[in-house]
Amino acid sequence: MAHAEPQPRRPGRASATAPRAGAGALVCGLATALLSAVTTPVAAFDGPTTHAGLTGEAVLRSGLHQALRGLGLPLGLFTPLRLGHTALAAAPAELTALREALARLDAAEGYRPGDDGVQSALGWITAGSVLAGLPAQLERHHFFDPVAQRGLDQRHWGTSAAAAALATLEGGAPLRALLAGVGFDLSGMAAPRWLRAPTNRLSVESFFVRLEGATRATSAAAREQHLVLALLSLGGLLHVLQDMGSPTHVRNDFAPGMLERLGDSPLDRGSAFERYVARRFGRVGLQALADRAGRQTLVTRPSIGAFFSAGDWQGLADLTHARHFSPGTLPEGVAVGRDTTAAAVQQTLLRQLRYAAPAPPPLDLGCARERVCYAHAPQGAWLAYRIDARARLQLWLDERCYAATARDTLPRVLRYTLGLIAHLLRGTVTLEPLTSGGVAARHGGPALARGTLRWLVEDRGGNRRLLAERALDRARRQSGALVDALSPQQVTALGADPQARRLLAQLLGRDRQGDPVLAVASLPLHR
Repeated sequence: MAHAEPQPRRPGRASATAPRAGAGALVCGLATALLSAVTTPVAAFDGPTTHAGLTGEAVLRSGLHQALRGLGLPLGLFTPLRLGHTALAAAPAELTALREALARLDAAEGYRPGDDGVQSALGWITAGSVLAGLPAQLERHHFFDPVAQRGLDQRHWGTSAAAAALATLEGGAPLRALLAGVGFDLSGMAAPRWLRAPTNRLSVESFFVRLEGATRATSAAAREQHLVLALLSLGGLLHVLQDMGSPTHVRNDFAPGMLERLGDSPLDRGSAFERYVARRFGRVGLQALADRAGRQTLVTRPSIGAFFSAGDWQGLADLTHARHFSPGTLPEGVAVGRDTTAAAVQQTLLRQLRYAAPAPPPLDLGCARERVCYAHAPQGAWLAYRIDARARLQLWLDERCYAATARDTLPRVLRYTLGLIAHLLRGTVTLEPLTSGGVAARHGGPALARGTLRWLVEDRGGNRRLLAERALDRARRQSGALVDALSPQQVTALGADPQARRLLAQLLGRDRQGDPVLAVASLPLHR
């Protein structure tokens, strides 16, 4: 039965009821088994296939290749970069943990660095998108309910106990944490907050701090290390945003949404939708979707957080939430008599909703008495339903529904991933020769709330030193402003220095939304 597609809007919470009856029973019944057997990890979109594919396809279609060339890497995304022993010198334990995590990646997928620590820039970004979900316990911070404006929170006795057991068996939490009651309790930090959390090794701040070091550090080797770490962080940021394209992640539905039975073993559990996407598209199959997304208008948002959710209800989490059910947020069904009308059934189902949108349309009860039927939206099958032998209307999601959801969400996920990359790279600075013989730096990016311009000089050995630094006043922080200039005497002195090879300007600051902005421009001094 066709019906109008739910329109993007901010739906309210339909009821304050707890998650569906049966969710707690499901995981409580598993608790004993989980404590005595090893299970497969419960994660978001599959890292080695879906996240790697989404990230790789988006990065290849972004402006990052040219941005890296602007940093002095002629091969751009295909530049080989090495993670050496000097990386994270101030935190050797963190470097050891990073190397161990990288070593666990599948070499056959092409993004694990070699034994020499070398991988392409594209490979490092892809590796970061996979590492963001390791260990699997970190996925607790990849949820965001845009209606409640909070992260995962299903802290109900039984569900949290079973999930803690699950995390322990995955190696995501030590046994002592489980026994002490401080393991995974089906709660987590909201995904937009996690992007800025100090405990997130792949955070927004990590990306920009490392990117700053990749242009300012003294030696070429040190800059290379910073760049590798920045690219890993970039992949991690993209992973978290991409998870907002999975309905379970935006509808507070770890249980049962992430604990569906997926195979013959009762311990093979996860999201059936995310498993479907991994098997249907893999990595290569996402290319056609990426081509389609790349031809559409670039998504622009006022801030990093707005890519997730904002008052206009146009964030990725907003749109996924309003358009798609997850297993744990479907109506539970209703008893149907011979005289029960479709309108009465619809009203009962509406009262069962945890969220106001999407809302089930009037269903074809005659069809449902004979076979499995589908409610349709423009993108395809929306939900499956049938009246069973007990005269009860049941609703669920199956592969036809997953296929329709994938067709709707994956191109959007790619567009938002492309948009976030562009947002992170939106800072621009250009160097302009002046008629007086000096050189000026002009800011072409967003207006800044605060900012600094640094002049750097690189010698023939690849070492860089700070020449001058200026904090920008209000007038110089505006887009298009001439932010600073070197005098003719300074430029002449640099030109006379046989060791000086390049002049660089590094602009960094915060825009009016509080997001970091960084841009670099360079000018050869001797041709």
